[in-house]
Amino acid sequence: MHRLFLSGFFLFVLTLAYGAPSQPEEQSPSQVIEQLNGVLLEVMKNADALGYQGRYDRLQPVIERTHDLPFLAKFSLGGYWNKLSAELQSQWVEKFTDYSIATYAARFDGYSGEAFEVVSEQPWKRSKMVVKSMLILPDEDNIEFEYILSRGDSGQWRIINVLVDGVSDLALKRAEYSNILSKEGFDALLNELSEKTSDYAKGKSK
Repeated sequence: MHRLFLSGFFLFVLTLAYGAPSQPEEQSPSQVIEQLNGVLLEVMKNADALGYQGRYDRLQPVIERTHDLPFLAKFSLGGYWNKLSAELQSQWVEKFTDYSIATYAARFDGYSGEAFEVVSEQPWKRSKMVVKSMLILPDEDNIEFEYILSRGDSGQWRIINVLVDGVSDLALKRAEYSNILSKEGFDALLNELSEKTSDYAKGKSK
């Protein structure tokens, strides 16, 4: 008991001296998008030097940090999610995550003077937030991104949908996946995402 008391007292003194372990600072929704935009711009500017795999590796941590990928993976399957075993659900989240990162790595593959600008942040339904961001193109019409963010289970703001010029990426995925599931089944959908991810790596599509 005496030894335990001394150990506890020693830890208490250390806490007073150095402070309690710091918690990661919470980012606002706009800061989450600014973080994503910053890495995307860095990857674009160094696209050739990085190559596809280098872009993938650089983007992976920030996409996993800024996106609620488990939620996105689950929602993309709609009611079919509940038909899957825990093992298949885990497999789908892994496949969806790989495909999502690959999509970013394939599409943001060059730089021609583009810039990102966060335009606004405002409340959205059910305690969510929407952040509007613009991809400014020197010689073309700008592209507007609307990011829907939620705190989710982590308590941190994470992206749960992206609208590009008003079109929901998640709604498109859900419709596409539902069609494949109803006609060909879950294995076919897994193969579809594997093929698309492989094509991105080979530079066959964007």
